[in-house]
Amino acid sequence: MKKNIYLLIILIFLKGVCFAGDEGSCAIPFLKIPVGARAASLGGAFAAISDDASAVFNNIAGMSFVRDKELLLSHNQWIEGISGETLAYVYPLNSKFSLGAGANILLSGSMKKYDLSGTETGEFNYSEGAFVAAISGKIIPQGSIGLGLKSIYQKSGNKNAGAYALDIGVTRGFYEEFRAGLTVENIGAKIKLEDESFSIPLGFKLGIAYIPLDHGFITTQIKKYSDEDMSFALGSEYNFKVNTDEAGFLRAGYSFDAENIASGINLGLGLKAKNFFIDYAFAPMGDFGSAHRLSLRIVFKQKDEASDERNRGRGNDDSYDFFGW
Repeated sequence: MKKNIYLLIILIFLKGVCFAGDEGSCAIPFLKIPVGARAASLGGAFAAISDDASAVFNNIAGMSFVRDKELLLSHNQWIEGISGETLAYVYPLNSKFSLGAGANILLSGSMKKYDLSGTETGEFNYSEGAFVAAISGKIIPQGSIGLGLKSIYQKSGNKNAGAYALDIGVTRGFYEEFRAGLTVENIGAKIKLEDESFSIPLGFKLGIAYIPLDHGFITTQIKKYSDEDMSFALGSEYNFKVNTDEAGFLRAGYSFDAENIASGINLGLGLKAKNFFIDYAFAPMGDFGSAHRLSLRIVFKQKDEASDERNRGRGNDDSYDFFGW
């Protein structure tokens, strides 16, 4: 019973309690949660930074920064037994265009059902998910544009609902050491559950990153969803190379979002060993406990002419590729 109450409170804070037909109401609140340990450790301020496989969900335009085929596996151990699982893959076609696909799923685990009198009537599972197919291309000066088609579902017990939406992302470098990123997320029809329809949270994110050195960056981001007020996030990453095959990463971020239980400080660590990147993020959430995220990125490097053509103009650094146009 306690777990069910906590889940209800969590969904309220995430704006998950919706009212059919009302303007500004929404469904599928998990779409607001940053994807991947790296993005989470930066407080979600990732729109301008996206340069790995998590760009499939965080800013599709960032897929153009991925030089080699890359796979992301991520686990989010949230609060009260709620977990999230993410799979994303980016395939660079050539020096201009990249394809991507991914699945992002939130799972509640088994929960008990009660009737109005408080009598236990069984168990049920709750889940939400999004599947994305995307393309990005460097078709603007010093920048890229991405477009993604998203299939969304919600399942509660034996009830199912689904919808389709579009994501659009843009990135552009300016003044040599700065980069901006803009995303418009969840453009689409309402999701229908039986006879009721709910809006999907339409979101806007605008981020700016300052990269003064090859060893780190500072990034900020503002975001606005259709059912909540504007919020602000700040994050920073520093990397220290051990050698050409090994490196470490320190990250920290803060999300200023009074309407969300995930607001507050976030911390993260990362390790690189040859073609493997392991990232971890930690976020304290007060009375709700703490959230832990772990991501694994695998880069499939190829030493052939096709790979050289894809990487031409993408830069040479293994950790950053912000302005290698």
